[in-house]
Amino acid sequence: MNKKQKKATGSFYTCTSIADYISNWVIDNKKGNILEPSFGDGSFIDSLNSIITNKKLDYKVIGVELQEEPYLTIKNRYPNLEIEKNDFMCFDKKDKIHAVVGNPPYVGLKRIDSVGLSHVYNRMKEYNYDISSSSSMWVPFIVHASELIENDGKIGFVLPLEMTYVRYSFKLWGYLKEKFNKLSIYRVYEDFFPDVDVETIIFLAEGKGGKTDHINYKVFNTLKDLFFDNFMINENIKISDVVENKKPFIFNLLSIKAKELFERINNQGLLVRLIDECKFNIGYVSGNKAFFHPTHEIVDEFKISNNNLIPCLLNSKDIRKLNMDLSMKYNKNCTKLFYPLNIDPGTTKYIKYGEIMGVNKGFKCKNRNPWYLTPEVEVPDLVLTVFGDVPTLFENEGCYVVSNSLLFGKVNNDAEAKNIICRWYNSLTLLLIELTIHSLGGGTLVLIPGETDMLQLLRKIDSKHVLKCFEMLNECYKQNGSKSTYELGDELVLKQIYGFSNDDIQIIKSSLEILQKWRQPYERRKK
Repeated sequence: MNKKQKKATGSFYTCTSIADYISNWVIDNKKGNILEPSFGDGSFIDSLNSIITNKKLDYKVIGVELQEEPYLTIKNRYPNLEIEKNDFMCFDKKDKIHAVVGNPPYVGLKRIDSVGLSHVYNRMKEYNYDISSSSSMWVPFIVHASELIENDGKIGFVLPLEMTYVRYSFKLWGYLKEKFNKLSIYRVYEDFFPDVDVETIIFLAEGKGGKTDHINYKVFNTLKDLFFDNFMINENIKISDVVENKKPFIFNLLSIKAKELFERINNQGLLVRLIDECKFNIGYVSGNKAFFHPTHEIVDEFKISNNNLIPCLLNSKDIRKLNMDLSMKYNKNCTKLFYPLNIDPGTTKYIKYGEIMGVNKGFKCKNRNPWYLTPEVEVPDLVLTVFGDVPTLFENEGCYVVSNSLLFGKVNNDAEAKNIICRWYNSLTLLLIELTIHSLGGGTLVLIPGETDMLQLLRKIDSKHVLKCFEMLNECYKQNGSKSTYELGDELVLKQIYGFSNDDIQIIKSSLEILQKWRQPYERRKK
């Protein structure tokens, strides 16, 4: 199976050491059948068969695989094992299943073909599990495995880290707490799959038929540490904290001193929700970037009136190109959004040109009336970059509209844009971003409206400090960029205005380094 096929089917094969670890864990003093529901390259089949044969144990291994090529490979390798070519959602037990182990597909339901999707929904309906369409295939794998195993049975899976924070996993955790008497998540700094842009965890469930209200969470530095149970962190996490989206698996990577500092900050009421002062949304979607953002040459050629052009920013590159400061004053060289409200001859000619080019038949445009007016075009009070370790927040004095590559913020009546900006630029904000915003594959932070709403900031500062603070931050940004502006904010805001000590600030910075270290895969893959 080539790389493209693996990605399409979510088939990321398990390293031998992890397969050995889970196989050794699942084999206990009992006897019975152990099922591998998507065996792929056979890592778990190999491990299980080796342990059972060497120890002469009374277990039987059952393997299921949907893909033809890996099925035939393992069938030929183990002609005496019960190997079945099937969709796991269609698999029904013939005998009692003591345990299920494996590495389920990491592919979203939206990417599954209609036949496979019907299998998922039929099986989940059988279990009265209302699965979200945004879920990944590992969710129904866990549910089906949980229903298949006998009382006191086990599940050992390699799963993506997203299980610890995505919204569609919340229902799953509520389901699992009513099924097992012990649930565990093990996270290892050393990367399991260095060729895959997905960080993975070990999920263990045992004691089918019991109940629990917490998850045992262990963190290890290396795979060797995992095997010797030499953990860095060993915490019991309340399932309610996971379901309430408190991001406990991330928060518990912090030191005791950092946790104590957060407790003090919360007790003093120093933090407020960003959404209580400002709501962020994605910018507009034009439907055809080239047509709706005509060049200066096109504007002159068609004689498009300035009344039908709105100053806009397409992305952070646009901002850098115009050498913007934190005020984002108007720059005549900015990109313009074609937004015709006054239909003059030049505009009419350009609209007809768009129709000749088929712009009006595009997916977005054909559903508009008229097709040439981009919807949801608003002038924000604040503009926030979306990607990167140091997101940049601007005040929109130039009255730009922004595309969906940026976030636009509308402040509440009782909140001031400059006040929010002054409180944004400091290391505590960056730490809160790490605790709140999840990353894409490769460890890239991406700010989206829902999670940005959950961000916390320091409470409003006295208006007498705002103008001077903003001017100093702005000057720093113009001279040295975003990173230095955050560092200046530590001194101006954290230390001088809120009274944080040097030790407090150092704890915040150290915590930030820890979370960035875990988020970014590059160092982990060097091990």
